[in-house]
Amino acid sequence: MENKIKKLIIGFFVMMAVLTLLSRVAASAMVPKVQVGGGENKSLSYDIEGTGTIKENAKKYMELQSGYKISKVSVKEGQQIDEKDLLFTYDLKQLEEKKSTLEMELKKLQLSYQKADLSGNNSNDTKKEAEAKANAEEDLRLATAMLGEMKTTVKNNKEEDYEAAKSEWEDTEAASDAAIGAADRTVNDAELELEEFTKPQQEAETVIKDYKVAVTTASEELIQKAQTAIVEFYYGDGYAEHQKDVEEAQEKMNRAKEDLKDINSKWDGAINFWDQFSSEDSIKKAYKDQIQLRDAEIKSANRIIADIQETIDELTKEDLQLEDAISYYRSCILLEAPVSAYEALYKLLYDNLKLDEVKMNTAKTMLSRAKEDFSQTEKDWDKKVDTAYDKVEKLKKELSQIKDGSYDYQEDLKDIESVLRNSERELKSAELGLENAEQTQKNNEESIKIELSSIEIDIQAKKKEIKQIQNIIDKNGEVTSPVSGVILTSELEEGITLTGQEKLIISTGGFELSMMGNKEDMKNFSEGDKVDIKITDNQEKITSSIENIEMPDAEGNVSFTALLPEGEYKSGAVLEYELLKSSEDYSMCIPIQALRQDSKSTFILLAKESDSVLGKMLSAFRLDVKVISQDAKTAAIEASLSEEDMIIVGSNKNIAEGDRVQVETQ
Repeated sequence: MENKIKKLIIGFFVMMAVLTLLSRVAASAMVPKVQVGGGENKSLSYDIEGTGTIKENAKKYMELQSGYKISKVSVKEGQQIDEKDLLFTYDLKQLEEKKSTLEMELKKLQLSYQKADLSGNNSNDTKKEAEAKANAEEDLRLATAMLGEMKTTVKNNKEEDYEAAKSEWEDTEAASDAAIGAADRTVNDAELELEEFTKPQQEAETVIKDYKVAVTTASEELIQKAQTAIVEFYYGDGYAEHQKDVEEAQEKMNRAKEDLKDINSKWDGAINFWDQFSSEDSIKKAYKDQIQLRDAEIKSANRIIADIQETIDELTKEDLQLEDAISYYRSCILLEAPVSAYEALYKLLYDNLKLDEVKMNTAKTMLSRAKEDFSQTEKDWDKKVDTAYDKVEKLKKELSQIKDGSYDYQEDLKDIESVLRNSERELKSAELGLENAEQTQKNNEESIKIELSSIEIDIQAKKKEIKQIQNIIDKNGEVTSPVSGVILTSELEEGITLTGQEKLIISTGGFELSMMGNKEDMKNFSEGDKVDIKITDNQEKITSSIENIEMPDAEGNVSFTALLPEGEYKSGAVLEYELLKSSEDYSMCIPIQALRQDSKSTFILLAKESDSVLGKMLSAFRLDVKVISQDAKTAAIEASLSEEDMIIVGSNKNIAEGDRVQVETQ
């Protein structure tokens, strides 16, 4: 009977194995086969071919640097020029300033590159997860050992001690939190008290900062408002009374001047100028008496005016000082050198605050002592908490080390097995955590690579711009004509800063090729790029460069031109052209057929391993990407990819996210 049962069991397992094999074979036949690849570091190639029409009166479009200032223009429209004649001159001072700014920006980019490079070397999370896994393995080993080694009595005693120690530790932590919290509140109170003393200084800094912001906006209304705020802060609560005193003094001055005017008018009507030439002595004497009375009244009136003016001067003395300081600060802001002016204005406001330095220094001392007390309290309680924690850890460790082989653990196995299962779950969790951390680290490293590549592109572009501006500086900012001809259009003026819209066009009197391209193709090309032109039937070519690119028309076509070298041409004739250009290197390039798109985003599919009831299998995993650029065969993308990721570039069936796949072997 026993042999029969064994045969039935063996037959059952054989049948299950056969069915499993058949299931896997059938599933394998149904699973799509995919071709996979990885990302590459490479450049893209942009290629456009077409035909153009020969036109007379070719135009040379001079390259003008947007953002550069013109200091001198040496030509005008209609002027005949020769090759190498001076056309215009850039402002050397502005070029030097711009170069300095670019070099500073380059330094920041280089520092950003170093920072990103350093951040890519941080693998603390992976180390922590590896330590957690090792700890979980150790816990499982100890739990397994406990099955046959722990004695119930000792175990129970240790557990009671452990709970007591744990309670003591928690109480110590609570007391620590209370003591540290009280010390922290003392620090906060001291900071608040000191803040009350320093608040006027902060307010002074605020009104000055607000004034600088207003000046940079160039709004006179905002500037006046900000200036009034400074004056009001300077006088504080006495500002209204001060204004009233000034206004009253000014009104007195106006009345005194009116009185003086009335005196002059009165005496002008009363005195007969010709009386001084009278032959009668009495009339002459009366005239002199009138003059003396007039002069006395005028002198008295002028004395009153002088006294009032002295009062006004005294009242407005501080106003003028403050106004001069504000005006000087405004000028320095516009000259981008506000430091010394800021200090002068701040000192003027600060000196007027009349702060109690003794109380302020006392508050500073109290804050310093409160911080020292907080630090010492924190250290003392940390030591107490650590001592209590060490006691808990010691008992915990002792519980795992108890062994007694003579004790019958039959009734206690349930609890111990529960501990064992928890340890197994924790180990599994730690293994998953380590796997996730390793994957996250890989993703971070790839992300850092993309960031470094992006910054490197910016660095190269900035170096190119610095080199370009240095070439202009080396030529003293002078730009000469590359051709002979007539100035057809000149939108340059001395002193202007180029916006990119201005044009300087030279009519060469020769021929040019007018071409047409699609705007999507032309977005990868710019003025100055090379263009190959076939000028004979035997494939003879010349190389020119794009002179001018027009805006796209309503149908999305872009017109552009290139100069033809000297030779015999027929206006209206058609020539073939080719534009060929390589991009900079991109760190992540994939075959164009790997790109997919839906209503949500552009994405790719990866072949990734996952668990199933039948064991490990490959599934299609979706990853959203950003397309930077692309040519006919390749796309440059931004995505979190590692070197091990398998990008699906082809399949014998339609596949979607989540579908099972198998990699086609070569």
